[in-house]
Amino acid sequence: MPDTRSIASIQAVPLAAPQTFDEAGIAAARAQVLAELPPGSQLVKILFEEQNPVSLGGALSYGFTLSYQTLGETFVRNVVLVNRPDVQLAFRVTARKADFEMLQRTFRSSILSWQWLETSSSSAAATHK
Repeated sequence: MPDTRSIASIQAVPLAAPQTFDEAGIAAARAQVLAELPPGSQLVKILFEEQNPVSLGGALSYGFTLSYQTLGETFVRNVVLVNRPDVQLAFRVTARKADFEMLQRTFRSSILSWQWLETSSSSAAATHK
């Protein structure tokens, strides 16, 4: 059974202007992901980065998987950022290293089931089925 210190979240942040995952955009995203780690995290490592790990309505995405130690435990976090023209979606899953693979698989499967639907007001909405 997964540890209760596991967490998955989805966040939508409005963008003032479209963002890309060019060299500067990736560097900014990397800095953002590292800054979001718990205060006092130690032995932080970026395990891998991935271009377009998910496709959501044709928007570009970028993923980071990190490990770090805090509270005497090793945790792994995966963050997938999806840039839409007016919003950035951030999908995050964090778990103890022993629980991460199972939780990541489940969370990633849920992301892959999302669809981007255009609404009549020309804005769009993401839905999960």
